[in-house]
Amino acid sequence: GIRRGDDLMKIQGVAASPGIALGPAFLLKVKDFKVVRRELADPEEAAGEVKRLRDAVDSVDSDLSRLADSVEHVVEGRQIVEFLRLLLRDPMLQSEVEQRIAGELVCAEYALSSVLQNILARFLELDDPYMRERVADVRDVGRRLLEKLLGTEKEALARSREPMILVTEDLNPSDTASIDTDLVNAIVTDRGGSTSHTAILARSMGIPAVVALEDITGSVSPRDTLVVDGIHGFVIVNPTPEELDQARKARAKYVEAERRMAENAERPAETADGVRIELSANIEFPQEVELVKKYGGQGVGLFRTEFLRVLRQGLETEEDHFLIYDQVAAALAPDPVIIRTYDMGGDKFRPGMAHEANPFLGYRGVRICLDCPEEFRKQIRGIIRASRRGNVRMMFPIITHVEQMRRIRE
Repeated sequence: GIRRGDDLMKIQGVAASPGIALGPAFLLKVKDFKVVRRELADPEEAAGEVKRLRDAVDSVDSDLSRLADSVEHVVEGRQIVEFLRLLLRDPMLQSEVEQRIAGELVCAEYALSSVLQNILARFLELDDPYMRERVADVRDVGRRLLEKLLGTEKEALARSREPMILVTEDLNPSDTASIDTDLVNAIVTDRGGSTSHTAILARSMGIPAVVALEDITGSVSPRDTLVVDGIHGFVIVNPTPEELDQARKARAKYVEAERRMAENAERPAETADGVRIELSANIEFPQEVELVKKYGGQGVGLFRTEFLRVLRQGLETEEDHFLIYDQVAAALAPDPVIIRTYDMGGDKFRPGMAHEANPFLGYRGVRICLDCPEEFRKQIRGIIRASRRGNVRMMFPIITHVEQMRRIRE
């Protein structure tokens, strides 16, 4: 990052999905408690905030009480939950937050987040390793309280009326897949790479993304203005008016280039001397079919089905498979759709699968599928049923000898 005064101006990461976006930051699943400071009008409003805090404490306490009952049979589990309840009911914590609400005339969640940050800092300075490890418990109680006051972060994002830039350490595939593209202008993350799930999903949804920024979550506060450049892979935090102006111009140029590309997509892919080129698309999700059509793709050259499996544990039956493949085949007929069977392994392991040192070369693709014949058979049957459209082909990943093809044919 490059410093400008106290602000971190420009942070370089990895360009994961092209495009340029501007907007306020929305922090999701960030370890530190960062909450927007909201000023109160008068002591009467402060009394209302104190009541909200006390209601939140009671509500979290009854949640923890139910949790303690559910782990009755695990002695350590119950002890941990009871310790959380003691932390929650700590009179020092509550009076400190209430004093801050009344003294500074600030909202309950901001007062709570400030007090929690101080407590965490004090815990981390302690010499006793046992006490230092209690930081996770303080975080747990704090997050539960803040969620009661704010609603969960996802609910807050859904309630938002203006588009945001999502800032998070990392996104798991199901988080990314559930993003509302009308509300999220761009995604920026501390971790990830250009081939991570976040990157692939962001590209498929047409949202700019910059990943591997290392500590963007530590450098940004809620509602900071961000410029996200998914072409060159950087983020500007609280840009100057000149930087904002430049970003708006760059975004307008990018949107115009996209518009011209879509316009050109109507015409055949042909060289000047009349040679036709078959231009087909790689996809991960059925929703991408619209993008294939928009950019003039003549069908799908590779449908990577394992992303469906990683994303939704719901592909359990032959019918689940069939419905997805049939939807894609119908939308693109008569153009060909080449469906690749699961290429699990590599970076696409799902929980419960064996882990190995160099998975990109070893146990993956067809080798895994042939070891899970029940699951493999469901997928193959789903693809064959979708082939009634007349435009479906099947591809198998990582074939290394003829015996594998014999087993697949069986």
